Amino acid sequence: MNGKRTGQASEPTTPPRLRDSLLSAAMSQQHNREILPYEDRVILAIQAIKEDASLSERRAAAIYNVRRSTLHDRRAGTTSRRDSQANSSRLTKYEENTLVQYIRKLDARGFAPTLGYVREMANQLLAVRGGGQVGEKWASNLVRRKPELKTRLIDSAIARETCAAIQRSLAPGLTLYRTQRGSTAS
Repeated sequence: MNGKRTGQASEPTTPPRLRDSLLSAAMSQQHNREILPYEDRVILAIQAIKEDASLSERRAAAIYNVRRSTLHDRRAGTTSRRDSQANSSRLTKYEENTLVQYIRKLDARGFAPTLGYVREMANQLLAVRGGGQVGEKWASNLVRRKPELKTRLIDSAIARETCAAIQRSLAPGLTLYRTQRGSTAS
């Protein structure tokens, strides 16, 4: 006898090199999964469950290193916090995008609005549906959320300074005009 009991089927043995390479591949895949952002791992776990009906939520959560409750909630249709609208957001995404498009049109015509004017426009949108008013810093936060607006809006302090500079540069010409006009009128 060769050390094995008779009547038992012998288990197929995997050659050591193949076993090591398979183990290494599995470990590297696990390492790559951990590098992925959490929401991406949740999406991958959901896809794996859809593709393999025998894969349980608990096992998929362990494989992809996500919480089982999160996986369960996403499969039930709950959206992630990243993809949902903030509770503090007063305007809908559609209203906000419409406002951004309007700001772009104004800028294209050479009328860059101030932050105060943008805030007034948002308040008018809210007034249509009886939604109150946006906060003091809402327009600044909009610019932070939408980087494409950063160069399109004028801060009211910058606008005042620009007007004052224009008035200072035009003052000598206006004075001369007024004096000439006054001397011809007499």
